[in-house]
Amino acid sequence: MSPEARKQAVAGLFSRTADTYDSVLPFFMHFGERTVTAAALAPGDHVLDVACGLGASVFPAAKAVGPSGHVTGVDLAPGVIEGLQRRIRVGSLTNADAQVMDAEALEFPSGHFDAVICAFGIMFLPNIPQALSEIRRVLRPNGCAAVAVWAGATPNLGFLGELSAQFGGVNFESGPPPRWKDDAGFSALLEQAGFSSVWVVSEEASFEVRDADTWWRWQLSHGARVYWDMMPDEKREAFRGAAMARYAELADHGGRSVFVQRARIAVGRS
Repeated sequence: MSPEARKQAVAGLFSRTADTYDSVLPFFMHFGERTVTAAALAPGDHVLDVACGLGASVFPAAKAVGPSGHVTGVDLAPGVIEGLQRRIRVGSLTNADAQVMDAEALEFPSGHFDAVICAFGIMFLPNIPQALSEIRRVLRPNGCAAVAVWAGATPNLGFLGELSAQFGGVNFESGPPPRWKDDAGFSALLEQAGFSSVWVVSEEASFEVRDADTWWRWQLSHGARVYWDMMPDEKREAFRGAAMARYAELADHGGRSVFVQRARIAVGRS
């Protein structure tokens, strides 16, 4: 798959999740708020949220910068941006807007923003160094970037890639470990893009899943949906059944599970 085709496939995937994204568990909202906190926004700041989703960072950022500041969310998925625009209107948020835009080719002048946030979007980009370079370009001198990635969960509920491969689908979890697998690698990624004074903060939170049906609806409401979407039609129900059985092995007798999700947030200066 070419880089452009990959980007469009990811955009389509997240457009299809827009109706349920972050509505099954308060997952992204929690870590979006933590990313905003790490960015240390000030009243009056002008902020860009790259790969903004449905606003998990946009809304807390808009609160932090106040009426004299402004937050612009950009995402390549049109369905996601439409959903965020509706949320902005419903919430009567006057200091935020949302636009469809490619993170690797930001359509803003250099030095335009006081801070840039990118919460859990950098992992999906074909050219991560290019995206980080663009983030740095649109920051004013000494502006702040806060970039968040996932750092594992206990117990590990992310076994869908392995099961997908068994049923004729794809496994995006295979391959070499990502550059951000530890603090040093994550810091180096930003430093190589020209950021200075880079530091990494770890965050974690516990989430309760009531039962297997809730867990499955949650998987279809975010990026893990790719395994279902790319599964051969005739294999889907068998895949779903195997996934529910694996979940049951980790849950209690009532189907409930509590897992601890970890995130890593790198903060740097332009």
